Amino acid sequence: MQPDGTATGVVGMVLRDEINVAMAHMAITKTRAMAADFTHLYYQDTITIISQAPTIKNRTFAVFSPFQSMVWGLIILSILSLGLILRVLSNLTEYCLEQESIGTLQAVTFNIFRSVINQGNQISVALWSHRCVFFAWYSFCLIVYALYSGTLIAVLAIPPYEKPVDSLTDLPRAVKHEGYTLGTSRLSMMEFLFKYATEGIYKDTWALFNHKDRDQSFVQGDLAYKLVLERDKFLYISPSLRAKTEAMRYGIERFHIGRDTFSSMWIGYACAIGAPFKDEFNRLILRMIQAGLIIKWKEDELMKMKKARPDKTPPMERPIKLIYLQAAFYMLFLGYIISTFVFLLEKIQFGICKTKSAQLKGKAAELH
Repeated sequence: MQPDGTATGVVGMVLRDEINVAMAHMAITKTRAMAADFTHLYYQDTITIISQAPTIKNRTFAVFSPFQSMVWGLIILSILSLGLILRVLSNLTEYCLEQESIGTLQAVTFNIFRSVINQGNQISVALWSHRCVFFAWYSFCLIVYALYSGTLIAVLAIPPYEKPVDSLTDLPRAVKHEGYTLGTSRLSMMEFLFKYATEGIYKDTWALFNHKDRDQSFVQGDLAYKLVLERDKFLYISPSLRAKTEAMRYGIERFHIGRDTFSSMWIGYACAIGAPFKDEFNRLILRMIQAGLIIKWKEDELMKMKKARPDKTPPMERPIKLIYLQAAFYMLFLGYIISTFVFLLEKIQFGICKTKSAQLKGKAAELH
């Protein structure tokens, strides 16, 4: 209904006596009841949120996902600090107990790193003070390695998806922080439900629509489901049954339908005011409801649509793909590059040392 008393859509056609009855998936509202006589409700629907199917998160650095960045930092710090601790302990035992050193700081630290990645330790120690330190370190490595391996298997076996929007409480996060646009059908029950809300989550949701450019949020209902696929990050508030049927029509695997529903919708037929056939319609509708025909017909139609366009959702991934191991190969290539760079530095250093050695030998020869 418009402020001037006119009505749009099929209800307007009933009001203008262009048709006698509107048989559509139409919610019974207070304003619509002013323009037409509605039959007994024959179906109760709800409202939900439909969006594009969530995508898989970037897996480039999946091999690092088992631990938080702080944990990785503490592991690196533990390797460096233990290398320093063992070197200091080696110096003390060499000075106090006259024992042979266990190696340079670089060699000790590198062997500590080998233990972390389960490559063994090539340092041989004879003193129990050293063995106690290594015992604690090996226990630490065992726990870290077990937790890392188990968590990584779980991460790679079940691909993580971007967090979907399932309820009205998810909308502020999606719109304000993730760049989604919230939409619904123009001049529909859904729009008025939020527009005239005076408090609570419905009022908060109304503020999330794009009121500066209304065409971005309030769209024509027939095109809305296509827009969900075409627009980037578009959320559409829709009747649940319509969302399910349209998703099946375009491909159910391409959509995500919110798990939570809200605000019941009572569906009925709109008849011309004073229509003589309304009572007969009511009698037939009640008989169909009592026989369970409405629900059966709905389920039959949904099954037909499902068979006509089977779900093309890819099966659960079993083999580990290259995308999950990109970081491992990046680290390998980075190691090659760093190794080449260090080799060039060593070559330069060797050349300088060789030149200095030759100069010293020349001076020594001149003195003799």
